[in-house]
Amino acid sequence: MVPVHSPLFFLDITAETDGFADFRGKLYGEAAVYVVAGNITLNGDTTGTGELLVAEDPGNIAFHVSIGSRVILLGGMPFPEPRYIEWNFVNSDREVIAQARAAWIARRFPDVPGETEFVPLP
Repeated sequence: MVPVHSPLFFLDITAETDGFADFRGKLYGEAAVYVVAGNITLNGDTTGTGELLVAEDPGNIAFHVSIGSRVILLGGMPFPEPRYIEWNFVNSDREVIAQARAAWIARRFPDVPGETEFVPLP
């Protein structure tokens, strides 16, 4: 079990036929759709393998899905305070991210087991 601090959802959809996935009125908070394989059509635009769509209105998600496609729908209630993202660092305090950035550059993070290559900040 992984502890969570707000309600979350995760749906793994595999289309056995062409179809229509309708989640309007069923989701909450923030939501995204990730196309693992195949494609979906949302609002007239086709999105394919490896693409992530972030919903402007999670309560209004519906899309056509092609046979054989696999789609992940995920999201949940956001934290009350804003979150900031810089590369692999996420926090609600920009100073904590700056400290993590400096620590990464100085190589003060523990090595990742099984990895031999250092990945520099982009």
